[in-house]
Amino acid sequence: MAYLLIEDFAAGLDRRKSKITALPGSLYTLKNGYINAGGEIEKRFKLTTIAEAISSSTVGLTHHQNGLYVFGVAASVVGLPTWLTYQQLVLDVPGPTISKILSTTPFGVQLYVIARMSDDSLAHFLDGTQVTDSSVTGTYARAHKKKMFVADDENLWFSGVAAADVYDPTDVTNPGAGIIDMTQEDGSGGDVIALVPYYSFLAVLARTSVQIWAMDPDPDLSQQVQTLGDVGVLAHNAAARYANGDVLFLSDTGIRSIRARDSSNAAVENDIGSPIDSIIQAKRIADFTGPEDSITAMTDPLTGHWWLVWGSDVYVLSHYPNSKVSAWSQFDFGSVSIDYVARGSARVFFRAGNNLYAYGAVADLADPANPSGSLPALAGFYDDTEVEIITPFLDTGDPATEKSWQGFDAAGSGNWRVSVAPDIRQPTVFEDVGTFVDSTYQDGRVGLSQRSTHLAVKLVSTSVNARLDAIGLHYTTGRTD
Repeated sequence: MAYLLIEDFAAGLDRRKSKITALPGSLYTLKNGYINAGGEIEKRFKLTTIAEAISSSTVGLTHHQNGLYVFGVAASVVGLPTWLTYQQLVLDVPGPTISKILSTTPFGVQLYVIARMSDDSLAHFLDGTQVTDSSVTGTYARAHKKKMFVADDENLWFSGVAAADVYDPTDVTNPGAGIIDMTQEDGSGGDVIALVPYYSFLAVLARTSVQIWAMDPDPDLSQQVQTLGDVGVLAHNAAARYANGDVLFLSDTGIRSIRARDSSNAAVENDIGSPIDSIIQAKRIADFTGPEDSITAMTDPLTGHWWLVWGSDVYVLSHYPNSKVSAWSQFDFGSVSIDYVARGSARVFFRAGNNLYAYGAVADLADPANPSGSLPALAGFYDDTEVEIITPFLDTGDPATEKSWQGFDAAGSGNWRVSVAPDIRQPTVFEDVGTFVDSTYQDGRVGLSQRSTHLAVKLVSTSVNARLDAIGLHYTTGRTD
């Protein structure tokens, strides 16, 4: 009897090939799990509810100076948890309410906030006070080299040095402010959407181009150092740094990155997201009608993985160069559709409607933004979320030969339900074949009785300790007629 063993899932979720021709070890589905540094599959952490039904007169969520902040135009809001800071955004001319917080970024100890108002106007605030410099508008801000930079259609505004509320270039008290028409530097890019530090440079991402700029406090010394064409970002929060300086972002075709080509840090585009292009493109067709304010890219401080948060879905990159692991997976938060994401020093926090969540366990619900106390045992980081794993069709390297599948083995932990699909013509039809707990090596394999050239395996677990390290298939061969 022959034996097929797969004990490395380092390829992760990969849809570049068909379900019939994909390589063993890659996965057609990996939901609510991720690939660890050893190439094995671990369950994602739970969502911990940290506040419910907070005041609907607040909007947004960000993490600043070890605490969580929400915003509104009212002078005060009652009923908020004591650990949640409310910042009033004081309008120069009162009237409209806030419909969406578009961007928040620290500037020293202050917060710079851009809000879309109920009358569809845009308002900028520094430490809660409206920026009244009529020069500046725009939808996204980023602090860089003692200045605030603001994306405003084709323009890139920059503030005076250490003066995030001054954009008038004639202001001699706070010099250094100004504006760059980015279409004059690259006419093919379109409007500026996102800004991300790239090593010592600033990556200016438009719809169909990326410009790399060396910014200087003296605007006369700032200069464009590189342009990457025919790639850009779809939403202003959908780009974030990762690893040693790479910038990953959601583009038209999927998730792409700019990374250093050599020691000069000259940037090149990389198709790091190509294994899940088809999934991202299907998501975009179903849910994307224009630049979506709630799509957010960031790095999870618990695991170091790069995330793209999009509604109730999270697309996760596990990247461990020394272990040769670069693997995608997908989290499904079910009915929790994320409106805002805030990255703290040790947790990711979410706002969905008027409910707040933390990813993973927290030590003290009386102060969830600072999980410095004694955390629960590791099992407390998990819940009964269902992990789903589906392999491509496995053919043991001999796709034209019929096999008699005799048994299934696995190593891992948790209680798993196993089903198989033996017919490549019906790739979604699975037959339940049994269950196993932790490992089959000592307790006996799951029996199989299918005959086919290929076999796909589906594994589902709701166990808090769900983990999959390896799978194996026992089979004998016999040539088909």
